Order: sequence, then C-alpha cells, then structure tokens
Amino acid sequence: MTLIKLRKKPAAKNTVRLYLDAYPPIYDPLTGKSQRKFYLKLFLYRMPKSQLEKKHNDQTLFLAENLRIKMMLEVYNNRISNKLRLSILSGNY
Repeated sequence: MTLIKLRKKPAAKNTVRLYLDAYPPIYDPLTGKSQRKFYLKLFLYRMPKSQLEKKHNDQTLFLAENLRIKMMLEVYNNRISNKLRLSILSGNY
C-alpha cells in the first residue's frame, strides 16, 4: 500500500514549500522510473505576520490536503496517470 504524506521544506526568506511524499515510490511506465517526491507549486509563510498571511496558509493547506487525498485515491484505484501528475506539478489544480 502506498502512503502519501504532505511534507514541508524550508525555502527562501519566510516561506515553506509543500510537496507530496509517496512511499514506496510510484512507478511511471512512460519514463521507466519511480518518483517519490511530487513538488507542489504552493508555499506557506513560516511566521505569518498579518491576518492575510494566516488566511493564505489556511487556504493553501486545505488545497494541498485535497491534492494529497486526490492522489491517494488515484493510486489506490491504480489509475495514477501522467495527466494527473502533470497537472499537480504544473500547478493547474
């Protein structure tokens, strides 16, 4: 069973990047390689200073969690497609 977790990685300035971590890695039949990390084009403020930044963090975490669940469902249905992977990586949610 593949587990997919939402993880955070420190980035420049006051931000944290979000990515999905799959274990065991997901095999891509098109490239013949396994991929473990799926970087989302999303970020959080490490220490939000205003109400707007706090709201941004809440909405971004909600979106990222929905993407994680969507990817888990695709993996469990054994239908993870290149189209889904590209849409996640390109930021077209």
